[in-house]
Amino acid sequence: MSTSTRRAALALAAAATTLVTLTACGGAAETITEQVVEEATGGDVAIDDEGITMTDDQGNQMAMGEGVAVPDNWPSNVPLFDGTLVMVSSNADGTATASWTTEGDPTAVADAYGAQLESAGYSKQSDANLDGTIVREYTSADLVISLLAGEADGVTGLTMTAMPAN
Repeated sequence: MSTSTRRAALALAAAATTLVTLTACGGAAETITEQVVEEATGGDVAIDDEGITMTDDQGNQMAMGEGVAVPDNWPSNVPLFDGTLVMVSSNADGTATASWTTEGDPTAVADAYGAQLESAGYSKQSDANLDGTIVREYTSADLVISLLAGEADGVTGLTMTAMPAN
């Protein structure tokens, strides 16, 4: 992870923490948090009822919240899972990460997303079940995709990370 990506992630985490702490202050807290993060990263921050979205000066985008959308620079050859998107990032270097919540057994969830990946031209390279948490890796000519599916407190989470193959 590059220094600017790390800095952006830390700034976004600080913004989320600040926003939760200052929620009672309403719009003023959002404006202050946006300004602090924008000054720290040189990027653009938007905070609303749907979540937090940040774009840095290098085009890296990150969003967290129940109503976030996939960034414009999302890799076109990476399919989206049919769950509730809660965190997404897409970077200028070609890496992308997304986390969804959904219902269902982690194996069934991993199988469903794996089928989407295979339909998009990816091949499964590894498959492990670590005490109920499914960890798999898929590859294409240009990307390596790692996925993790697990359950906590009755909610199944699926996290996918795509990285350039080279």
